[in-house]
Amino acid sequence: ENIRIAASYLKQLAPLGIVLETEIGETGGVEDGLAGNASYSSPTQIAAMRDALKTVGGNYTIAASFGNVHGLAKAGEVKLKPEILADLLVEASRDPNFKGFVFHGGSGSSKQEIATAVRNGVVKMNVDTECQLEYSRPVYEHVLKTQTEVLTSGVPNKKHFDPRAWGAKAVDGMAARVAQACADM
Repeated sequence: ENIRIAASYLKQLAPLGIVLETEIGETGGVEDGLAGNASYSSPTQIAAMRDALKTVGGNYTIAASFGNVHGLAKAGEVKLKPEILADLLVEASRDPNFKGFVFHGGSGSSKQEIATAVRNGVVKMNVDTECQLEYSRPVYEHVLKTQTEVLTSGVPNKKHFDPRAWGAKAVDGMAARVAQACADM
């Protein structure tokens, strides 16, 4: 069904010059009810996606599964195998419209795992969970530092509750994580 839907979208997007991000396999994660379940895309799955999209034309990427999971996991819980992308890349590259793999669930991955994934065709990595954490962390720290004054003071200092004060810290925290992800890629 996913391949059929991807082909349908690509038919609409190709004339507009928009690259379609497709997904094949199953990326686990707590929010998906698949925590701890490693999944690995096969060359056969990649070939099926490639063959369906090749007839449509238009550029696309593939988010393949190589043990990656959405969200954060305990150390050793994720069995990431970015080296399998090398075999998947052979299949996907048979279509010149294939533009690379997407690393869903990149949060918590080591620099070595990221480097291996990039060597094997990854051109984009999602680190949404870590971005959420690094956005939230400064907010929690700010609230903990100022809660007594804000909650018990007759007239609290506006800098302690103004969303622009803690919001700027949140944005800076997330921006730092995005910069690190870019450097890692």
